[in-house]
Amino acid sequence: MKTKLFVISLLLCALGLFAGEQEDRFERAFFHAISEGDEAMYALVEFSEEAPGLFNDMLKESLREDRVKEIEGVAFRELPKDSKTGFTYEGVAYVPTLRIEKEFVVKYKPTKDDARVTATTYRLGIKDGAYKIVASKPEH
Repeated sequence: MKTKLFVISLLLCALGLFAGEQEDRFERAFFHAISEGDEAMYALVEFSEEAPGLFNDMLKESLREDRVKEIEGVAFRELPKDSKTGFTYEGVAYVPTLRIEKEFVVKYKPTKDDARVTATTYRLGIKDGAYKIVASKPEH
């Protein structure tokens, strides 16, 4: 019994370390992409060609804004239990392009313009062992 508990404890620790490593890799990739350009930012996203262009364009605009705003910090957080992950637009149901694992919050430095956005939250899924920003696609 003690051996089983020990093994379970080791597995849980390993999963925690793996998750932390994924977060570190994504954060580094995010800041690297900011310095590289728009296409590098877009590469962080799991887009869907099936989604209306409007959806992908809005996400791209948000990423472009991240390149010009001063970032105060970033944080990873768990998806709130009561979060909605799908929606309906013009009679079509949409779902995330990947299963959502975490949220990535980008907090901006305060400006004199009180109307500015103070933070952006991206939802993250995992593809090929790494976090990707989740977009939307039609539900099939």
